[in-house]
Amino acid sequence: MNRHKSLKLFLVSGAAALVLLCASVMSASAQSFEQIVVDVPFAFNAVGKNLPAGRYIVRGHSPVGPIFIVKADDSNDGCYVLTNLEQSTTTPDRAELVFHRYGESYFLSEVWSGVSDVGYRLAKSKAERMAERNQTTDPSRAGTAMSRTSSDVRIAAASN
Repeated sequence: MNRHKSLKLFLVSGAAALVLLCASVMSASAQSFEQIVVDVPFAFNAVGKNLPAGRYIVRGHSPVGPIFIVKADDSNDGCYVLTNLEQSTTTPDRAELVFHRYGESYFLSEVWSGVSDVGYRLAKSKAERMAERNQTTDPSRAGTAMSRTSSDVRIAAASN
C-alpha cells in the first residue's frame, strides 16, 4: 500500500511540474507590447461595444492581461478587452488586427503584436454569435461559402 501512495505522489508531482513548465514557456514567449496604432476603415464591434471607423491605439499591459482599445482622436470611443492567448506556428512579421466579417458587420477577433508568435484572441460576443447564426440561416446565401463561415479581414498597424 505504501508503494502505491509513492507512485501516486510521483505521478501527481510529475504532472504538476509539466503544467508549470508549459505555463512558464508560454509566458516567456508571450511578450507584451506597448502599443499598436491601426487605421480601421469600417465600424466594428469589440466584445459587444460598437466602435466607429478611425485610428485606434491598442495597448497591451501584460502578456496575459486585458488589452485597451482607444480611438486616437481623444474621443470617448474605446474599451478594455479580455483576451485569451493564441499561439501561431510562425511569428507574424507585422502587427495587425484580425476581424471576422459577417455581411457588413465586423467583429474584432485577434490582435497580433508582431513581436512574438503569441497573439490575443477575443471571445465571440453575443452580437457576433447572433450575426454568425443569422448568416448561416440566411436563405439568400444557401449553397455559398458565405453561408457557412465568416471571412477574416486583416488590418496591418499604421506607421506612427
